[in-house]
Amino acid sequence: MRVRALALGCLALVACGDDGPRLHLAPVHASPCGAVAGARTLLVTPLGDFVGERLSVPLDGPFTLPTLPADTRGLAVEVLGAAGEQLAIGRTAPLALADFADGDAIPIAMGPPDALCPAGALTAPRDRATAVVVGDGVLVVGGAAEASAERYDPDAETATPLALPPAFTGGAGVVGAGVAALPDGRAVVIGGLRPGFTIYTPGEGFGAATLLAETRAHHVTIALDERRVLVAAGCGVVDDTGACEGDNVRRDSRIVDLTTGVVTAGPALAIARRDGEGALELDGSGRVTAVLTGGTDEHGDPVTVGERLAFDGGAPQALPGTGARLARLDAGGLLAAFAPLGAAPAATAAVVVPAGATPRATGAVATRTAPALVTQDDGAVLALGGGVPLRYQPSQGGWEALPDPGVTLGGAPAAVRWRDGSVLVFGGRDGGGAPSAAAWRFRPRLLGPLTGAVTVVPGDATSAPALTPLDPADVDRSDGWRLGGASWAVVGGPTAGDARLDVVLTVPAAGVAVLSGFTDPANHDDVVLVPGQAATLERVRAGQRTTPCRGGAVPPAGPTAVQVILTRTSVRAVVGGVAVLSCALDDRQRGQLGLGARGEPVAIGSIAVSR
Repeated sequence: MRVRALALGCLALVACGDDGPRLHLAPVHASPCGAVAGARTLLVTPLGDFVGERLSVPLDGPFTLPTLPADTRGLAVEVLGAAGEQLAIGRTAPLALADFADGDAIPIAMGPPDALCPAGALTAPRDRATAVVVGDGVLVVGGAAEASAERYDPDAETATPLALPPAFTGGAGVVGAGVAALPDGRAVVIGGLRPGFTIYTPGEGFGAATLLAETRAHHVTIALDERRVLVAAGCGVVDDTGACEGDNVRRDSRIVDLTTGVVTAGPALAIARRDGEGALELDGSGRVTAVLTGGTDEHGDPVTVGERLAFDGGAPQALPGTGARLARLDAGGLLAAFAPLGAAPAATAAVVVPAGATPRATGAVATRTAPALVTQDDGAVLALGGGVPLRYQPSQGGWEALPDPGVTLGGAPAAVRWRDGSVLVFGGRDGGGAPSAAAWRFRPRLLGPLTGAVTVVPGDATSAPALTPLDPADVDRSDGWRLGGASWAVVGGPTAGDARLDVVLTVPAAGVAVLSGFTDPANHDDVVLVPGQAATLERVRAGQRTTPCRGGAVPPAGPTAVQVILTRTSVRAVVGGVAVLSCALDDRQRGQLGLGARGEPVAIGSIAVSR
C-alpha cells in the first residue's frame, strides 16, 4: 500500500548550501493502488501555513525536489491521468522536517480517491472488534475466537500481537469489555467477564490488571480525561462465554480512577441498554455531559432512544430517534446513525445538538446494521460496512451513496481515522460470512488541517469542503444557504495559524460572528460584527467570554464582503472595504474557522480560506 516514500536527501543548511531541506522522491510500488495505469503527471505539494506550490516531478525513477519552505508541516501527492483526473492521492501525517535525519523515509500511502485499498492484515480474523488510535499506531482489541489484542502500524501496514494480562485471556477474556483511547495516547480495556482494567502504554504494552469490586460487561466506556473513565449501563452478571445472563441490566454508571483504582458513582440512567455507544458532549457554556446511544434492551430489542447523562447531578434526558453508531461533527454535535449490532438494518440517523432536547433527523439513503462511522478531515462522515459506502454531507444535511468499492465489508468492521487523513478499516466478515483478518485503507479527498486554500459554497451540493452547522434545524436551504438562530457553522478541513477568510454574505441588523481557533463549542475566538456598533474580538475559553480588543464602527447591514486576516499574533477585519478591527494578541490558538449567527438569519454565499 505504501507506493511512494520520500527520503530526506539533505537537512543541514550548511551541507546543502541552500535555503532549506530537499527531498529525494523514490517510488515504492507495493500494490496496484499506487502503480495505477494511465498515469501522466505526478504532483507534490508542500503543506503548512502557506499556499504550497504544486511541484510536477517525473513519474518513474528517483527525483530530488527543489528546496522546500522551512516550515513545511506535511506533503500531499497526486497522480493524475491524461485528462487531469486524480488516479491516486496521498498525504503525510503532520510532520516537522527538523525531526528527520539525512536518509530517513517518509511513507505516503497512496490510493484512488474514495476507494478501498488493501493495507496488510491483522494477526487474527476479527468481527465486532474495537479499534482506537494510540500513540504508536492503532490498538485493535477483541472480535476473535480467543481473547487477544494487537497493534497495527499504519506506516508499515503490519500488525503485531500484544500480550494481555491473565485476567483478560482465555476464550472469553475480553468479551463484553470496554475499550477507550485516553488523551495522552494510552488506552484502557475495562470490564467484561472479570472485574478490572488494564492499560496499554505505547512502547510498553499492557500493564498488569487492576481488579475492581464489581462486574460490569457490555457497557459504554468513555474516557473523561487521561486518568478517569466512565462506565455506564451494560449488565452485572455474565456466563462463561461473556454474554449477559438473562435479562439483567444496569441503569447506573461508575467513574473509575485509573491511577488509584477508586470507583465512585457516576450519573444516573433511565434507559436500559447493553452494547451501546457513548461520547462526551460539550455545550457553549462549557458544560460537559455524556450521550449514550444504540445497544439492545433487556429483551434483546434495539434501543432507538439515546440518553444524555448529567455530571452535575441533573436528571438524565431522553433523546428519541437516534441511531446506534456515533461520530463527532466539526461544529460540536454528534451524528447517531443506523441499527445496533444484532438488529435488522435501519436507516435511522439524527444529529444530537449539545444541550438540545430533540435530535435532528437526517434521513439516510440506505439501511445498515452497525457500520463503522468515521468523520473525515473535511467534515463529512463516512459509513463503511453492510453495503456500498455512505457519506453524510453536513452542508446539505443528507447522505450520498459512494461507488461500489468491490470489497465485501460484512459483519461489524472497526475503523479509525489515521493522522494522514485516511480511514483504516479492520476485520468484519468476508463474502463467505466468515470473520476477516483483512485491513483496508479508504482514501478521502486531501482536504485537511494543512490545506493551503479552499472555497466552500454551501448552497452548492458539489462544493467541498463541508460547512457543518451546529444545529441542522437552523439552516434554511430554500433560497441559497441561510444560517439562523444563535448558531454557528464550521468549515471542514483547514485549521488556522496564519490564514485569510474572504466571506460573501448578507449581514443582518443583529450582526454576524466570524469564528477562528475553533476547537469545540466552548473554546474559540469570534470577530463580532454588528452594523453601527464597534467591531470586537471576543475570546471564549471554557465557555467564558471576554473582549480583549475593540475596533471601529461596522458598516450598515446588507450584502457585503468580509475579510478576516489572521496571524499567530494578530487579527484584522475588513467589512465592505472598510477596516474595522486590528488586534495584537499574544496567544491566538490554532483551530477551525467558521461563521456564527446572532439571532437573525445570515445568508452565506461563499467562504474562501487561504494561507
